[in-house]
Amino acid sequence: MNSFHSSVTIARNVTEVMAAFWRLEEWPKITAHVRAIDLLFDDENVQVLLMHVDSRGKRDVFKSVRVRQANVIFYFQPVPPPTLKFHRGAWEFEAVPTGTRVTCRHEIVADPNGCRQFFLNTGLELEANAAVVKLEDLIKNNSNQTMEALKRSLEAIAVAQEAAS
Repeated sequence: MNSFHSSVTIARNVTEVMAAFWRLEEWPKITAHVRAIDLLFDDENVQVLLMHVDSRGKRDVFKSVRVRQANVIFYFQPVPPPTLKFHRGAWEFEAVPTGTRVTCRHEIVADPNGCRQFFLNTGLELEANAAVVKLEDLIKNNSNQTMEALKRSLEAIAVAQEAAS
């Protein structure tokens, strides 16, 4: 199993930031790779969803389950895409002096042949192990895009609120 993570700090409080990461309906409007989200189940602590994602010019749909506990949103894919045998992780929210540090963690078991085929279908021929590394970079990049997009959105709202007062 491979694990990796990345973090960003957002100049807003934990409650606001965590709420933005929970409200998935905004994601297709502000992220570059999320095209649509179909919520199959949604309450205050559990979400089951289909996420439509564009990666390297190819659209895929992933089913995810998300569970909110304290300052963490855990997620897993019950049926991962053909590139993965297993995928789970978490969005963690920590108060810091400058706002909220958001850390996105991933734990994956890649399918080397599935990774190679995915990249081959997008016009990139890679050896299987190189395709696994490239897939990890793609997953991390998508998470970083989401975190940066929500950071821009939340901080822009803060600036607008301050200007209005």
